Amino acid sequence: MIYRATSPLLLEPDWEAVLQLCDIVKSSEVTPKYTVQTIKKKFNSDNGHVVLRSLQ
Repeated sequence: MIYRATSPLLLEPDWEAVLQLCDIVKSSEVTPKYTVQTIKKKFNSDNGHVVLRSLQ
């Protein structure tokens, strides 16, 4: 879900993916720590769209 929400093909935020990601973390399917670590890795992307989506 993180990859869908931060896709380099997105020109606008995919709010459905963002909300689904929040629901997944809330339901304990994945840990918040893992989610944050994965999003932090996206900050190092060479693609500006990926970095921007990671911050949103």
